[in-house]
Amino acid sequence: MNASFGKSAFLAAWIALACAFAAHAAPWTQDELAQLDAALERIASYQLGEQSEGFNLILKAVNDSYGDTAWRERLNKRFVQLLANPQASFECKKFICRQLFVIGDESSVPALGKLINDDRLGHMARYALQRMPFESAGAALRQALGDSKGLNRVGIIDVLGARRDSNAVEAIAPMVCDGDARIARAAISALGKIGGVEAATLLAAARPLLEASLLAPAADSLLACAEGLARQDARERMIALAIYAQLFDSAEPAHIRGAAL
Repeated sequence: MNASFGKSAFLAAWIALACAFAAHAAPWTQDELAQLDAALERIASYQLGEQSEGFNLILKAVNDSYGDTAWRERLNKRFVQLLANPQASFECKKFICRQLFVIGDESSVPALGKLINDDRLGHMARYALQRMPFESAGAALRQALGDSKGLNRVGIIDVLGARRDSNAVEAIAPMVCDGDARIARAAISALGKIGGVEAATLLAAARPLLEASLLAPAADSLLACAEGLARQDARERMIALAIYAQLFDSAEPAHIRGAAL
């Protein structure tokens, strides 16, 4: 094949693909809408290992909702109804959480919020909430944090850190010294991801109280805070300098001193 022809064909294929994604999906017929409603009814009782016809239609509906606010709102309403249905199966709700990760809007936050501390579905609900830019999603996670324990608490802290939720710093900070090392490590990591003066100050104050195995993670999080502060105004840069100076102390491990330098 001629090389230039091959490149042209490749480029044409990419342009065609981009146009396909950019184009609005064709309106659904009444028959297709009826099939979708039937598929949504059927998945309520879905169990792992059963035939999953109808899932592809639901996935197509999610894909077609891009650029169509009304269509997306309609889907969200149906998905929330399934999450709230006490008779809906675990597999159904897990599937719905995955779809809300893709197209979930603010109306889906309360239903997901009720599942944050669920031992089986909590990780999927948190997964969906993590990417949502709404303050209500952060508020739901912060509220659930106080009632959480064990791995659910670890998961909530991880998501709050990934969201860089500065409003969660005060609630997370005491957990740096939690007796459960998993929770303490998650809290230390989250504060480093969130960053800012408050997180850095609380980490620096707590570090001398930590057990030996948590000192290095705390140093890493302090370095992450300092890196963010160093890009801010003069006051924040001075705080960053103080953190670097503290971590350059001769008592620190060589790799931490090197990073601080």
